Amino acid sequence: MQALERDQLAAAVEKLTVVLEQLLTQNQAPAQNEITLQQAAQLLGVHQQTIHTYRRSFWTAGVHYFPQGKGHLYNRELLLDWQRNRQDEAQHKLAIAAWIQRNQPKKR
Repeated sequence: MQALERDQLAAAVEKLTVVLEQLLTQNQAPAQNEITLQQAAQLLGVHQQTIHTYRRSFWTAGVHYFPQGKGHLYNRELLLDWQRNRQDEAQHKLAIAAWIQRNQPKKR
C-alpha cells in the first residue's frame, strides 16, 4: 500500500470515528437484531463468561450491546462482524458506522 493510500485510509477512519461518536449518543437498537447472552455465546462459539469479558474489554454500549433490565441484549450483526474483523479495527469501524447510519431515527 502506498503512503498516500495509507494517509487517505487513516483520514477516512478518523472521520468515521468522529461520526460514530456523534451517533453513539442515540443508543438505540433495532429489535430484530437483538440477541440474548446465551444466543451471543452460541453465535460466537464461546462460553457465556467470555461474552462478559468481551463486553467489558472490547465492545461499546449502544453499539455491540444494550443494557436491558439486569442483563444485556447483543447486536447480532456487529458481533459477527467483530469476530470476522477482530484484527482489522478500521474495517470493523466501517461496519459500525454503516450499522448506525441504517438504524438512526429518521428525521421528520
